[in-house]
Amino acid sequence: MAQGLIVSQAGFDVGTASTENLVFDSRTDGSFKISATYTITFNSSSVSSGTVAHGLGYVPAFFAIVQTPSLGDFVVPYLNPGVGMLKVYANSTNIVARAITLDSGVHTFKIVVFKEKIV
Repeated sequence: MAQGLIVSQAGFDVGTASTENLVFDSRTDGSFKISATYTITFNSSSVSSGTVAHGLGYVPAFFAIVQTPSLGDFVVPYLNPGVGMLKVYANSTNIVARAITLDSGVHTFKIVVFKEKIV
């Protein structure tokens, strides 16, 4: 068995906890592990959203960018008073992309979901 510093989430035995129930494990390389990548695309004229099921059963860490029709590409969340807000959020079942914007047209959210929990 490899030695290292391991911290489990509250309620999980550090000696038997699975990887997704560990908060920290010095035996790994420290990088996030990708679970899946998703694309959510919708035509937004004011308030729009799109949802994909990630199937992990917990709230995962994720990273998202959005390609907008005329404003450019942004890391999400994006807020520009007078233009709009673009955000992505997760729960234990889904990843949701939402646009509240004056920039009408196709919005494409590219989302990388990691195996690590954030809650």
